[in-house]
Amino acid sequence: MTNTDVVARVPLRAVAPCPDARGRLNGLYTGLFFVGGAIGSALVGIAWVEAGWTLVCVIGLMFGVVALALGSIGRSADDATETVRNLGTTPRVRNPLQRRR
Repeated sequence: MTNTDVVARVPLRAVAPCPDARGRLNGLYTGLFFVGGAIGSALVGIAWVEAGWTLVCVIGLMFGVVALALGSIGRSADDATETVRNLGTTPRVRNPLQRRR
């Protein structure tokens, strides 16, 4: 999943119904994404100088474990199964030019 996928799939209409607020939320997300990337790059740069690939890989593994832990907080097994089931699916949108049956 890429950054573009996340931005496209986040239901901002549910979080902020006002169009101006949606733009601010999208800007906030993009800014935090950039800051997180900068922090990660700085950490692995220092890790590379100190211990080479070993520490770089350990830091990458730690980021992955933390992301999985934070993502699983407050989620039941049914929610996780539903999420996995929905990965890669696109929502069905009715063609406005097509007549209803």
